[in-house]
Amino acid sequence: MADLAAQRGNDYEVERLALINEQIRRLPRRDAKSGERYRILNREFHAALHAMSRSPRLHEQLRSSWAMSD
Repeated sequence: MADLAAQRGNDYEVERLALINEQIRRLPRRDAKSGERYRILNREFHAALHAMSRSPRLHEQLRSSWAMSD
C-alpha cells in the first residue's frame, strides 16, 4: 500500500505525512502520556497513507483491521 501511496500521493499529502512523522519523533521518550499520543499520531499517519493510496477497497480492509485492534 505504501507503494500505491507513493505513486498516487500529491505534495500536500507527502508534507502531511512528514509533519505527523515529526510530531512522533518529538514525543518525549519517558513521558507516560507519550504512549497514548503516539497511538493517535500513528493512526493519523496510517490513515493519511491509506487515503493517499486512492484504493477504497484496500483502505476499507485496513480500516477494519485497525478497528479490531482497539
